[in-house]
Amino acid sequence: MNSETTDTSGKQISLPTKSSSLFFSETENIPTYEFFIFELDGTLYAVSVGDVDQVIKIPPITAVPNSPDFILGIFHLRGRVVVALDLIKRMNLVRNTPLSPYYLFVAHHKKDYFAILIDKIRTVVRVSCTDVTETDPLIAAHMPPRYTKGMFMYAEKELQIKKTNNQDIMFEPASAKENVIKPEKSLKPVLWLNVEELLNQADLLASAERGAAQA
Repeated sequence: MNSETTDTSGKQISLPTKSSSLFFSETENIPTYEFFIFELDGTLYAVSVGDVDQVIKIPPITAVPNSPDFILGIFHLRGRVVVALDLIKRMNLVRNTPLSPYYLFVAHHKKDYFAILIDKIRTVVRVSCTDVTETDPLIAAHMPPRYTKGMFMYAEKELQIKKTNNQDIMFEPASAKENVIKPEKSLKPVLWLNVEELLNQADLLASAERGAAQA
């Protein structure tokens, strides 16, 4: 996967890359992973770029009657039927903020194609394997352990803080004026999702049955 994708009309969508802002060692002898990072309900998630076929703007989606609540519907993309999923419901989570997706990424498991709706595209990054750790149970306490493969820390873009009228105002780029505090990186945890497990046909059916039993 490169840093440019296309939407259904063929228009290119550029994904930002911030490899310079990563929190990892750049030693050539250390293997690295390449991730696509996105935001969903205020949490940062990542999937391996090899799991992402493309990132597109959300097309018209046709609802499927009597389908599980995590299936939003289907749409056609280049001759294929793609199932659109609400990942929050798929992982049995409760959404804390309104769903405001604008993009989705398409992935496939075996012969089935799925679209995951996301709130925000973040970036494509390369992370040293030494910086990927086991999932912290406190950070991922809200989701089943089988849906994650690990986690790592991501450095947000550096911000400058200027003191004005006793209030902190965050802005960028850095100002040459007085009262500018030295920029610091804001590290946030990123959960590496297990795409194979999330899109596994047997687990999808089991989740649907659990949802029907609870209804």
